[in-house]
Amino acid sequence: MAFVVDYNQLLQQCTNGVHPVVMHGIISQESSFNPFAIGVVNGRLSHQPKTHAQAVAAVKALSAAKKNYSMGLAQVNKQHMKRFGFTPETIFEPCANVRAGAVIFQECHNWAKSKIGNSPQTYGMALSCYYSGNFSTGFKRYGNDKLPYVTAVAQRMKTYDNRPKKIGAGVQLPPSVFQVAGNPIKTAKLNFNAGTIQAAPNIIKPMNEKIDFSQLAYGSRANNHLTGQSAPVEQVTLKAELTSPFLLIGSGHETVAKATEKELPQEQKSKLLF
Repeated sequence: MAFVVDYNQLLQQCTNGVHPVVMHGIISQESSFNPFAIGVVNGRLSHQPKTHAQAVAAVKALSAAKKNYSMGLAQVNKQHMKRFGFTPETIFEPCANVRAGAVIFQECHNWAKSKIGNSPQTYGMALSCYYSGNFSTGFKRYGNDKLPYVTAVAQRMKTYDNRPKKIGAGVQLPPSVFQVAGNPIKTAKLNFNAGTIQAAPNIIKPMNEKIDFSQLAYGSRANNHLTGQSAPVEQVTLKAELTSPFLLIGSGHETVAKATEKELPQEQKSKLLF
């Protein structure tokens, strides 16, 4: 039973009124676009199913072992199967699975709005609720997770414009689909004449960059600050693992850095490239 589906059509027809960008972020984070994905709470499968038959067999084995698990593109938890009329054979149908996930997210969003009103913060709260059933767990980082769930989904949402046209078994997805959250290594080129360059946590929060100053071609390393030399230095390149909005500021004569769309104060004399 093959599930190769038109992803744009899925997002337009199966999201139950939830914005397609939001559901794209959830699907990407939860299942990496695998319609047969199965997540085991406090555990994992030795390998993810590649066919419908394998997925059904895995669900039946997990059920017999009384495990807690979630299934499909939107990772619908087993507790919702009876409510949505799912069986192990039907829960992996892409549209039905995503529609159920959208209903759950919308309920979480309505719950969040009942607590704090119609605020942008309700989306983060709803994502946390979708992930854990409460408004706090999704904002915390656990174990080997690179990012808290809410942050990870927000990063995945940014890949919407690079979303795949087709998803399903046997579909090769382009690397750009996972560029932001799956492989968050970016390069910034900095041009400056003397002065200092440093991370700027007080301008954009939160700031959790892990900047590898060993990658710098020029300058000296001291206490996470790059101290420029008296001679002009051009096109210094560093690598930074971006786990939140990325921003560099400089006090040299001119600094050019990759940053977010947020404007820097003019007195910083910085130019934003992107």
